[in-house]
Amino acid sequence: MKKLIVAMLLLSATWVQAQDQPSKWAVRGYLKAMTTFLPAPNLDTLLTDHLIHHRLNVRWFPTDELTVVGELRTRVFYGDFYRG
Repeated sequence: MKKLIVAMLLLSATWVQAQDQPSKWAVRGYLKAMTTFLPAPNLDTLLTDHLIHHRLNVRWFPTDELTVVGELRTRVFYGDFYRG
């Protein structure tokens, strides 16, 4: 067990590196999953509605004067309210 811990510490020490310059990429975003429940007394059932919302923001800094930006947003609706 001690040999395993020592080996893991040595291997993890080789992965650690100092960053001389900031990254040329910035990636941010989020993913949300939202659900709505609505009791329907006339139907004697429970209606459900779902929304999945996703956003991805990417920035690339090729030079100090130039920035390239790309953004993507996706929304998916499904459930009882969206049946045709």
